[in-house]
Amino acid sequence: MFKCPNLAQPLRHEETATSYVSRLTRYVGVGTPFDLCRDLGLEWQAIVRGEASQLRALAALGGADESDLNRWSVRALGGLQFQIGQDVVPNKTLLRSRPRLCPRCILEDLASGQMPYRRVHWNLLALRTCAHHQIPLIQLPHLEHTFGNYDFVTRVAACDDLIRKADRTAPPQAFSDFEAYLLDRLRKGRGQSPFLDDLSLTVIARMAETLGLALAGDRTPLGEVSDADLHAACTRSFRYLLGGEDGLLACFRRLQRDPLQSNASHKLDFGAVWIWLSYAHPTPEIERIRALVHTFVFSSYPVQRGTIVLGQRCPKTQVYSVNSAKREHGISRQRLVRCLVEAGAGRAIPGKRDSLILTRQIRAKDIDRILSHRDGLLPRWDAVALLGQSDKAFRLLRLNGAIRQHKDAIDQRPMYDPAEIETFLAPIFEATLTASTCPAGHVLLREACQRLGTDLIGATDLIRKGQVRSARLLPDGQGLDRIRVDPEDLREALKREMIPAMSKLAAAAYLRTSLRTVAHLIDEGLLELVKRGPSLKGFDFPAIPETSLEAFLKDHTTLGRIAAGMGTNFMFVMHGLEKCGVEAVTVPKGIGRYYQRSHLKDRAPYITFKTAKTVDWDKV
Repeated sequence: MFKCPNLAQPLRHEETATSYVSRLTRYVGVGTPFDLCRDLGLEWQAIVRGEASQLRALAALGGADESDLNRWSVRALGGLQFQIGQDVVPNKTLLRSRPRLCPRCILEDLASGQMPYRRVHWNLLALRTCAHHQIPLIQLPHLEHTFGNYDFVTRVAACDDLIRKADRTAPPQAFSDFEAYLLDRLRKGRGQSPFLDDLSLTVIARMAETLGLALAGDRTPLGEVSDADLHAACTRSFRYLLGGEDGLLACFRRLQRDPLQSNASHKLDFGAVWIWLSYAHPTPEIERIRALVHTFVFSSYPVQRGTIVLGQRCPKTQVYSVNSAKREHGISRQRLVRCLVEAGAGRAIPGKRDSLILTRQIRAKDIDRILSHRDGLLPRWDAVALLGQSDKAFRLLRLNGAIRQHKDAIDQRPMYDPAEIETFLAPIFEATLTASTCPAGHVLLREACQRLGTDLIGATDLIRKGQVRSARLLPDGQGLDRIRVDPEDLREALKREMIPAMSKLAAAAYLRTSLRTVAHLIDEGLLELVKRGPSLKGFDFPAIPETSLEAFLKDHTTLGRIAAGMGTNFMFVMHGLEKCGVEAVTVPKGIGRYYQRSHLKDRAPYITFKTAKTVDWDKV
């Protein structure tokens, strides 16, 4: 049997197997690596996958060192996982079929009279700088046929102009400590940092990128960030990663912009880190990082008990804002301000009632101290007076859960916590502009509700959201009786809360059919009849949502709409469609005809009668 000779072509330093086959192809003088492998009894696709048996045979035929060939090859493990060096990484961490290179290294290979070769570390997506020349790596254009991208020598020859231009215009870019860590780990394996050694290259790279972007306050989506910015981000954050868990906590403290701001948000402060951890697959190493974030966020931000942060429920509120203390414990703003100033947690603002500037964060011990001195409960009549509404309105708020009922410890009478009522009123008052006198055209809130036929719950919700711009808070009165509104402004706010819908008569005109047909479509479930929104005189009748009409017209259309689209009398259209074999949906007598749109499209080529307009069967 014929035995292939040893080609005596040495393997270059850190050269990948596919690059080696590409050089052998040019050395032997055959067409493509596929042709060479076929002639030598090898399989090109298997070498691309890094199969051990193929690499062993390749080393014997080419005269390469088998251990080095295996060491620097990227091996497919299945399930989109690959081994590079001693690390197992997913395909998104590598650039296997998207060749990236240092243009200066390639030109030096050519200048020395040798064929260029692909270094294994160029496969790492997070390594963006040449360690030798201190310039950015460039990526070659991607070929449509994937296996052609692994023929490195051919790809370099085809992109010679691009490589030479990149060499001339390459800006200096320092080889960062982060990239040095990646290169050393690829060459020597783990053992440089106990914390990082427990993490995969994928997690290390993504954590370095997102932390660096967050430290710079860059909110650009990660997929739109340039390689230069990602290189700077990794350089910026890597010193914190080298510090392990303590370094990460120090980085988190840097990310926290202003802990005393009432609107402090851990999501905004963490930026790209938060987005990454929110969508990352929950592996043990990701959960380890999330646990560090949980610990820091729960102890440094006003996160309310029970709030879920990155899949972890907050067991106990450790830091409060004024508003979160009001919401969680029903403490009035007046009491909070007074007690916090006395405790040295803030200072009052002169001339502003119940306002303060925090000098430190509000901790759980501050709230516990306030709760221990809380005032007693109120009987119903005092609670009604504090709310400033009628007994009927008070009962409505209680039934809707806005105000809770308590039992007095002595005689078990229903009692009410004044702090809860103040908590209910406070956001309404905060969303209302203060006025010294009642503006013209304004009336009491409860009087406006009676005129418009709406309920107090809906009106106060709209005021709290800031949607009733005419609402004014007067110094006179008690509770909600201090609020004056323009009834017409409240009416418009209520209308804005309603879903876009049509009456049955308007829907019939829109569909160009009869009112009876619309009723039939509602009975058949093809149209939906709903309540439009909050109670309001003149708008309490059920209506058909515009979304329901559009859903119907997506799959159906009516004879009237077809006739209008053709610009022809509907009787002529009806008989014409029948002659052309177009069947309407079967309906009871007296119901207007409608058709399935898919059936109309199928029969459209057979509809031959003349019409005044060209018909678009997707729109009629």
